[in-house]
Amino acid sequence: MSEYKDFLASNNLKAIEAALTLSEIKLDNLRNNIKDIFNDKQVFSEICIVTTGSYARREASEESDLDYFLIIPDSLDKDFVIDNLSEIIEQKINSLIPKPAGSTNTFGAEAIVHQRDLLRLNHNDEHNKDLTRRMLLLLEGDYLYNLDKFEEIRQKIIEEYIKHNEVKFLINDIARYYRTMLTDFHYKINTDKKTWGVRSIKLKFSRKIIYLSGLLAVSLMNQDEVYTMNTSKVQDILKKDPLNRIYTILNFTKEFDEKLLLDIFSSYNFFLEKISNKQNRKDLDGVERNLRQQDPLYTELNSRGESFKDSCYQILERVYDCKVNPMLDFKYLVI
Repeated sequence: MSEYKDFLASNNLKAIEAALTLSEIKLDNLRNNIKDIFNDKQVFSEICIVTTGSYARREASEESDLDYFLIIPDSLDKDFVIDNLSEIIEQKINSLIPKPAGSTNTFGAEAIVHQRDLLRLNHNDEHNKDLTRRMLLLLEGDYLYNLDKFEEIRQKIIEEYIKHNEVKFLINDIARYYRTMLTDFHYKINTDKKTWGVRSIKLKFSRKIIYLSGLLAVSLMNQDEVYTMNTSKVQDILKKDPLNRIYTILNFTKEFDEKLLLDIFSSYNFFLEKISNKQNRKDLDGVERNLRQQDPLYTELNSRGESFKDSCYQILERVYDCKVNPMLDFKYLVI
């Protein structure tokens, strides 16, 4: 982490630095606040509380809410957990981060999933919420309570995806989740009539960073290595937040020049700088879609978003080269 932080400081990436510091302080405080709940509740010792979103990605601001959900053992009843834990968990979290999570019930103190449902991949009754929670746990998740259980579950999910030492299954679900985010955006805007501006800009940056960092993590696999080595490499790199993960992989990949790495980070730094400002967020949500090209803040962020997308594309095009790594092929990313 120290080398990554030195990279941020030496390249004047102050918005990313500030978000990283704030996120880590808040997460430490949340963990200390939550663990007291479980001191005398042995029946809940195998529960894990997972956080995703801006805090897990280490890019939160004072304007951020906290996305989180509970993973419970298959033997526990969801209603029993809600009746005995949800209210106090919500109180503990709200005392530090009062902004409520989204209204879709995917996150929050009553967003509860059995462990078995995270491990059942692509079954006929799979709900979008199962896919969403599983992929967010893998690609950006971190623990709020029970680190050991969190890492155990993540390891089991990785093993399930690549148990035949193949990448296509995991790549497919990363892409499938990205398309789910696009569909969700259009549904919220067109059907639920949610505000448009901030969501649109996030789609151009924070949603893409999840996608890019996930696909780069998969690229570490090598068909000449045994299955256990590949799962270990993927598990280790997924412990890092998405930006740190991208830095780590690209910084130690000979094919990449520093300019492309800095293009990614400078664009993302610009995004965080603008989106962390309360007035900017308010202004963006007031932008009308048919008049968006007349708004200077939106057009500037949109332009940087296009540049960011091009940089992401260049990276994936270079990494997913089957001549370099036979397990990887750029056509896997295109339907």
